[in-house]
Amino acid sequence: MCIEVVGGRKSNNRDGMTLVEIMVALTILVFTIIFAARLGQEASALNRRAKREADAKAIAFQFSEIFKTLPPSDTSLKNDGDNADLDDITTPDHEREVIFSGHKFHVMWDVADDRLYDSLVVGVKTIRIHVIWGRDENGNKLDYALTVVRRKNL
Repeated sequence: MCIEVVGGRKSNNRDGMTLVEIMVALTILVFTIIFAARLGQEASALNRRAKREADAKAIAFQFSEIFKTLPPSDTSLKNDGDNADLDDITTPDHEREVIFSGHKFHVMWDVADDRLYDSLVVGVKTIRIHVIWGRDENGNKLDYALTVVRRKNL
């Protein structure tokens, strides 16, 4: 250790860092790494959820295109007799498991005859497709719904 007298004062020159400075720097570094890792995990989870939702939309649109081409008498377009159950995912009119992009999706659909939204319209079939791909952090089903309306006489 070298002590110099400059202008009547003592000056302490040192060439390194103290242990306290190193510990503070390491603590900041560790917290930064933990924060970055947690941020990466959350971004990855959001990315997976967005991918599943995009897949669910694609499945729903594929089913809607199929339903548009089927004859009205096809069993896939059969109503169970309840026209008010378009949002019923506990006992749907029809359901199917689908593997898409390596993941399982639960597809269900309800059919209502002569009903367009909340009014009666003769000659239409309303089909509400629900694609469920999982549950959120609260246990609620992650669901994408799509409604298809078509005339019966096609």
